[in-house]
Amino acid sequence: MTTVVSQLATPDLLDGIASCTFFADLNIFLQELEKRPFGLTQTGNLQLREIEHLERHMKSDLLKHFKDKDGKMMWRVRGEDDVPTLTKIRLISQVAKLSREQAKKLIITTKGKTYNASNDILDKYLTMVRTYLRECNWAYIHLRGGDEETSLAEVLQKNQFHIWDFLLHTAKLGPISFEDFVSFLRQNFPLKWMNYLNENVESMISWGIKTSLLRDLEDFNIIKKNGDGDIPDNELQIQLTPIGVAALSHAMSEY
Repeated sequence: MTTVVSQLATPDLLDGIASCTFFADLNIFLQELEKRPFGLTQTGNLQLREIEHLERHMKSDLLKHFKDKDGKMMWRVRGEDDVPTLTKIRLISQVAKLSREQAKKLIITTKGKTYNASNDILDKYLTMVRTYLRECNWAYIHLRGGDEETSLAEVLQKNQFHIWDFLLHTAKLGPISFEDFVSFLRQNFPLKWMNYLNENVESMISWGIKTSLLRDLEDFNIIKKNGDGDIPDNELQIQLTPIGVAALSHAMSEY
């Protein structure tokens, strides 16, 4: 572990990492993968039987959007594209070289086995965050608002240094309103949401920021909201968590 990372390893931060469900699910994914390879489709996605297997083992309810209030499935899962959390986990594992494709199978790598054997959860957590922020293609993972050049996620990823800097500075003042955050982004970056007619749909930009950025930061326990569920934009507030401050500070130190 580097000196910079070692300085972050406080009990509060380690507790924050331990409570991160997405991180726990990434670890479960890799542990299950070490037991046996996962079958892939012709397009490189996980086969349905693998999705069902992982859904039984992971902490998060991967298929909650397919269930009614009683937990019964309302319609059939067609493939990995219906389970974005699992796609994100698979891609992080591959981009970080913890797994790789071989003969239509996803297999654990030597690096992945080393990762599984490590008890250094801070280093493993930062590997996950760094891989996603710096190396994964956000526009590929999220619904695109146009092509790669005008994609909302693409613009946000290219300008992430300035976004993290803004969030770290405002964190000193307490929570920030979502509307103020959107205003900062729109004033500083060329955000667009292009529809199939190649028209910029202004009303979709705030929604796109939620799905392209805030949801990921929530998954990683980097931010917290002022409540659960779908909070109206004019009431929504966001704030960096202690592990969020540490993770983004570490990310900034690597630019």
